[in-house]
Amino acid sequence: MDMVGAAVTMICVLSERRMNRLNNPALSVGLPAFLTKGAGMFSGLMLSQYTADMMIVEQRILSTPLLPRYNQFLLLQIRKILFRWE
Repeated sequence: MDMVGAAVTMICVLSERRMNRLNNPALSVGLPAFLTKGAGMFSGLMLSQYTADMMIVEQRILSTPLLPRYNQFLLLQIRKILFRWE
């Protein structure tokens, strides 16, 4: 399951980068920024870009393998036990 989570995260990162390339006026040839004609109240796809970035951050946190997190928990428990005896 860890490999599936990492693969899904990579696909989402690639999709977000493609959306960034489409929305960024420096990277998209001839398209307006965030695919909107006017600025101000019309944010275009800017909010969807920010939402995609936040979702990727959360997905990267959740897709880290369970084993390193579990090992860190065990090390903290062992440290508590060792310092209790001193």
